[in-house]
Amino acid sequence: MMKTPSFLLAAMLASPALAQGTDDCVGATPLTSGAAVAFDTTIATLSAEVWPCAASGGPDLWFQYTSTLAGGGLISFETCGSSYDTSLEIFSGACGALTSLSCNDDACGLQSTLTALAPAAGTSYFVRVGGYNGATGAGTLLATEIANPCTGPDDAFEDNDTCATSVAVPAGYYPGLVASTTDSDFYSITVQPSQYLSVSLVDEATVDLDLNQFDSSCNLVTTWFADGFTYQNVTGSPEQVRFEVFVNPAAAGVGCLSYDMNVRLAFDPDCSFPDAFEDSDDCTTAAAVTNGTYTGLSVEDGDNDYYAVTVANGETIEATIFFIDLFADVDLYLWDPNVACDTNVAGQGTGTGALSVGFSTTDNETVSYTNTTGASQNLIIEVDMFSGSGCNEYDLLVSDGTIGPGGIGTAYCTPNANSTGGASSITAVGSRIVATNDVTLSVTGLPLLSFGFFIVSDVQGFVMNPAGSSGNLCLTGAIGRYVGPGQIQNTGTSGMISLGVNLQAIPGPMGFRTTAAGDTWNFQAWHRDSSATGPTSNFSNGTSILFQ
Repeated sequence: MMKTPSFLLAAMLASPALAQGTDDCVGATPLTSGAAVAFDTTIATLSAEVWPCAASGGPDLWFQYTSTLAGGGLISFETCGSSYDTSLEIFSGACGALTSLSCNDDACGLQSTLTALAPAAGTSYFVRVGGYNGATGAGTLLATEIANPCTGPDDAFEDNDTCATSVAVPAGYYPGLVASTTDSDFYSITVQPSQYLSVSLVDEATVDLDLNQFDSSCNLVTTWFADGFTYQNVTGSPEQVRFEVFVNPAAAGVGCLSYDMNVRLAFDPDCSFPDAFEDSDDCTTAAAVTNGTYTGLSVEDGDNDYYAVTVANGETIEATIFFIDLFADVDLYLWDPNVACDTNVAGQGTGTGALSVGFSTTDNETVSYTNTTGASQNLIIEVDMFSGSGCNEYDLLVSDGTIGPGGIGTAYCTPNANSTGGASSITAVGSRIVATNDVTLSVTGLPLLSFGFFIVSDVQGFVMNPAGSSGNLCLTGAIGRYVGPGQIQNTGTSGMISLGVNLQAIPGPMGFRTTAAGDTWNFQAWHRDSSATGPTSNFSNGTSILFQ
């Protein structure tokens, strides 16, 4: 199979009338943030509006979204996981006098994503869902509000506002960072001779953040108008590389953008030693994973990797692999094993029956899918070495929330490194539905054989080094502590702790609190730590969950 390099096909949507969408702009079906809506365009008609993408488009349906973000922010729309080649278009204005803002055909496999700026609550957009070149089918449309990060505290790396004040970072995954049109972020890292540096950004508006690369004296080397870059040190000596994350000037008016950053250092891959998940060599032997980042993995031709995940009804799973395509080309698939599974059986590329496919010739791949079946689904993630490509190393990020990295919540607030040399990371799995009462918190990357517990509040905050701590407190207001019987835990030899949360018994200074639909709880972990000056404490990052 020959592989065509990825690019945006010009393709967009039109609109028909169904219960899950309206055939015309007038009477468009309203959308709610975080609630996936099923649609079916097979009996829809093609709207009069000409598609600016999607090769003349296909029968389409209309929806309307009105922002509830008091402080402004972004609204994303996606059809990831739908059953056919979709397209999306966003409009401002009124029916009969619409202005097309943006159009997308392929973003997550053959499905579509778009992001719009919402300056204030009450901002309305019309969204039409169609198909590429006449394509029709069933799918889901998900709208997600992304609060303006300018209204919250700076991330923990500030002030890294100039090349001269670049913050040194080791290889790793850094969630909850913030850049703005007036406040770029600068970082530095040492790259050994012949070593490769790969920097990847995971952001909510993928066209808006770009990177500048500098040498150790802050001379500009190159500008990368992309969400990442790969660089090899060929100088023969250790080299300090500095780089800037900035908001593209073409995104005027966006203000601030939140992002996660993955930094990898790698030599030419050596796949002669199995990684921690072997032997997960087919769909029946898939290794179970939950939300989190899994590093130091490898895949080779003839020995693909398989991971099993459970996705609750109404939730969206997103999986990303970070790798350097220069070494070898790797692809990503998400399967429902009850329908189809395994590229060795179904074949490679699109049209294989996979729920979502990441199939390009560039660094990194992502798959995304929203479960609207009415019940939990057991799915398979396959990391596939494209035929004849050899072997490669990769990191895997899995999240099953509807609002970006961090599980069923939104990751925020950058943690400081602890005595392990890295930072701890909190995730939440389960369901955001209050009646289900199914939430489990987990923290990884903790010092071994140390004590820790979880804390909670309905208000986010940011306090550096409270009471002499080595970490950052990401909560304020009425902070509760999970210090009841069995809740103060030892990290043991795994460096992690986890806790099932009773949504009707959230601790607080004045007693337990209950949870109702519409409530938001912010969670963090506190733990014992050590430093060069003696015993201390530290914190993980935070995760925020909006319950339904």
